[in-house]
Amino acid sequence: MSETFDFSKSFTFFWTVKNMHQFFEREYVYSPCFCVQPYTNNLWCLIIRKENPRGYTEIGLQYLGDQNTTETNGFECEISLLKSDSSAFWTESGRRKIFSQRGFSFLFMKKDDFYNFKHILYPYDTLTIRFRLWCFGTELQASNLCYGVTKLTDDIDSFFWSVRNFSSLETGQTRSRSVKMKLYPSITLNLSLMEGSDDIQIEITKGYSKVEFMTFWRVSIVDIFGKILYQKFILWDLSEKKNSIILQRFIKKSEVVAKKSSYLPYDTLILAFDCECLQKSMNVFDFLGTDNLEENRHKLNSKEPSLNNSCTRSLRVDLINLFKESAISDINLKVGSEIFPAHKAILSARSPVFKAMFTANMKEKKDTCIELEDIESETLHRLLLYIYTDTIEDLQYKTATALYSAADKYHLIALRKKCSEILKTKISISNVGEMLVLADMHSDRDLKSYVESFFLEHRFEIFRSTHWDNFRKNHLSLASEIMHNILLKIM
Repeated sequence: MSETFDFSKSFTFFWTVKNMHQFFEREYVYSPCFCVQPYTNNLWCLIIRKENPRGYTEIGLQYLGDQNTTETNGFECEISLLKSDSSAFWTESGRRKIFSQRGFSFLFMKKDDFYNFKHILYPYDTLTIRFRLWCFGTELQASNLCYGVTKLTDDIDSFFWSVRNFSSLETGQTRSRSVKMKLYPSITLNLSLMEGSDDIQIEITKGYSKVEFMTFWRVSIVDIFGKILYQKFILWDLSEKKNSIILQRFIKKSEVVAKKSSYLPYDTLILAFDCECLQKSMNVFDFLGTDNLEENRHKLNSKEPSLNNSCTRSLRVDLINLFKESAISDINLKVGSEIFPAHKAILSARSPVFKAMFTANMKEKKDTCIELEDIESETLHRLLLYIYTDTIEDLQYKTATALYSAADKYHLIALRKKCSEILKTKISISNVGEMLVLADMHSDRDLKSYVESFFLEHRFEIFRSTHWDNFRKNHLSLASEIMHNILLKIM
């Protein structure tokens, strides 16, 4: 598909996938759902499959809407992987006859190549995909532009349910339990026998709450020591309108009773639930009736939906003024001879470490001046600036390293991530060893993986440098680990 194709009657969906370092730990990643005007009953989503049986990574278009949708003369679609400068790195197009098919996919490259091109496709741990569609036979009402975001996560929630007097369970009876989770406010579990059979079914019902999680559930029967005896899996998109999901034919009751010595200690069935939040899909932002997409270039190229409004700007200005003023501060942070006035409420709201200082039975709870160690005054100033205003001043390698360590110490996860992204742009032959030590010290798998990839790409220059000799002498264990990993990748 040529880049000069008439944009005036096209549909375009930009999909941003964050935390791509977690992509290779799962099989599929799903985009938020979207619809194409005028087919408002049609719901679609994009899917990335890590690896198919031929070893290729796939991007697919999945149909989720009404099967009774009217057929069209066909449509042509185009999928592109965009580089950080918004230009297309890879593009493929194809023509399909009807909307009502279940979906289709494009092979775009070997899985290993997709990983090796990460410095081009997702250098800041974020991948952007552009999907375009043109209809034939039925003209689109106007250009339609959508923007969706998916954030990959590794949050896991686990809990147990002891179903007592299990052997007395009969058809028509239901055993229930309500559970409060970290990822979700509340769920209700219902266990029953399926009508007219010996099969057990487990229904999971969510309470009212607007969340957009893609979750993977492992439901297991365990013994009194927690050993898994039996297990089944189910995938549930919590952003869907349905309020419950049923794991049918989980296991037959007769099978459980037959193995009661291990499955039913004291006639109690012990179920273990592990809920893994695979991704969080943010809302789809629609820009409808855009007859000239060039006029909305700022919307196309923006990495985030614009959240600036008068209230946000006013709040930020107020917090900046609060940061600058010391008249109403209730705590002083001291580094050497310098004093930094601050406010306990702001510090506690932003940092769980500061919150523990001011709320737990600690010496700092009563003090009006706290002396901080292992941090320089310049770094503390930058840390407080971020805490109050959510902004970062221009950072060089040394200042980014110091702020990264401070962010980790005070559990400012978002700040640590931002500093990590800045450090990735500052990596060089001379500091790659220091950065590896930093990532290892703070257990930062993402940063460490990035540094290892840099080692692999520039291994000949690094191994011939004096920096490597010094690094190997001072950090023998890390040097051995990095050489081992490199050998595994090149062999």
